[in-house]
Amino acid sequence: MVTVKSALASGRKARLLTVARSESKTLSVCQQSSAGATDWCKDICYALALQKGFPNVKNLVDQNWDAIEPYLNDSDTLTILLHGLVSQVKVQLIKDEVPADDWVFRHFWDGDIPSASFATAIRRVAVSFPDIQFWLYTRTFNVTHRLTGLSNLMVYLSVDKDNITSAIKTELAHGEKVMLAFCADTWDQTEQIAAKFPHRRKGPKCPELTGKIPLVVWDGKQGKGACVECGMCIYGRNNVRFASSR
Repeated sequence: MVTVKSALASGRKARLLTVARSESKTLSVCQQSSAGATDWCKDICYALALQKGFPNVKNLVDQNWDAIEPYLNDSDTLTILLHGLVSQVKVQLIKDEVPADDWVFRHFWDGDIPSASFATAIRRVAVSFPDIQFWLYTRTFNVTHRLTGLSNLMVYLSVDKDNITSAIKTELAHGEKVMLAFCADTWDQTEQIAAKFPHRRKGPKCPELTGKIPLVVWDGKQGKGACVECGMCIYGRNNVRFASSR
C-alpha cells in the first residue's frame, strides 16, 4: 500500500497534509487538486511559490498526489491512507511529549479537497481520532455537507471576489456549521467581502499576517506554530480575514 506523508508546520506539531500536484508546466497547484480554485487564488498562490523555491517541497506534494490520485473516487482506500497518516502523526506527538491540547492537524496547506470521496475520508478520520483537532480551508464548496457537524473538525470556506455567489449559497445552506475565511489583496477588500455576509462576524485579521503572533513562538528549544499559538481557526472561534499584501 502506498503512503501519504505529512509536512511539519513551523513550530509545535501542527501537522499539515498536502496532496496537490506541483507540475506548473501543466496545471497549477489548486487547478490540479480542486475544481473550486478561483482566478484570485491561482494568481497569489503561496504554495506554488514554495514548490518552485524548495525542491523537497515539490517532491513531497508530488509523492502525495501520486499516492491518492488513483483512489480519488474510492473513499474506503482514501480512509485507510489518511488513517495511516494520522496514526503516524499521533505516535510522533506522543513521542515528542506534545501536550494533548496541542494535538492538531490541518488538512491542505497546499491544494484542496480533490473529490467527494476524499471529503468522506476526512470526516471518517476525524471520527476515528476524537482526541485530535482537525481544521481546513476549502473552496470545494460542493462537498461541505460531508464535513460539517463534528466538534473536532472545523471547516472554513475560503471566500474571495471570484466565488462570493457560491459561498453565499453554501453558507446559507449550512449556517454557522461552517466558518468563513475572507480573502483578498488588501485588508479593506477583505472587509468588503465580509460585508456580503451581514449576519456573520467579519472576523479579525490573521494575527500572523499582521505580526501580532510570530510564525514560530519559541519556548526554549521547543517551537509552537502561529496557528497553534492562536487557536482561533483550529477551534472555530471566529471567522478570519487574510490579505495577500500586508
